[in-house]
Amino acid sequence: MTYLTKRLNALKSRCPEFKQNLLEEYHLQKISLRVIELRLELGLSQKEMADALGMIESQYCRLEKGKHNPTVLSLIEIADSFGFDLDIKLKKRK
Repeated sequence: MTYLTKRLNALKSRCPEFKQNLLEEYHLQKISLRVIELRLELGLSQKEMADALGMIESQYCRLEKGKHNPTVLSLIEIADSFGFDLDIKLKKRK
């Protein structure tokens, strides 16, 4: 058992909701990174991206920081606004 696994197990035993919170944070950060990558691919500043999406800059910044949990419909809107498709996969865990 690795050090990290031991630490995670200790945290789970002290805080039962830890695993769920960690998974939620992981997914928010994953979405955040993809939104940042998209903006950089498009060569836009945060302000320009927010304007293009009809958002205020602070709201968009929260999305990039992983502090905003976007709906599937808002992700579709972001993708569609720049000629991308949103692909959501449900796959069995290993």
